[in-house]
Amino acid sequence: MLQANGRWHNKAHGKTTVRVKHYKTTACQHCRMKERCTRNPEGRLIERSEYSPNIEANARRVKANEATYRRRQAIIEHTYGIIKRQWDFYYITTKKP
Repeated sequence: MLQANGRWHNKAHGKTTVRVKHYKTTACQHCRMKERCTRNPEGRLIERSEYSPNIEANARRVKANEATYRRRQAIIEHTYGIIKRQWDFYYITTKKP
């Protein structure tokens, strides 16, 4: 069973930093598949971001409403592509820092 020690670790991604928890188990030491699963001598380490529940919920929403998201791509993403191509915008910032 995987367990976390309860501490959050900061992991840098470019200019942003994300908090993650590390999950480990002692069962790896006696597992026959250890060589196939990980090269870490202490066993497998799994990181979960503080945003993991949100990412999983979004994936479920997208999967449950595939037709709606395909329609959105056809309407919205096409518009952004036209703006970028015809107005010479190489990127569009839709979020404020």
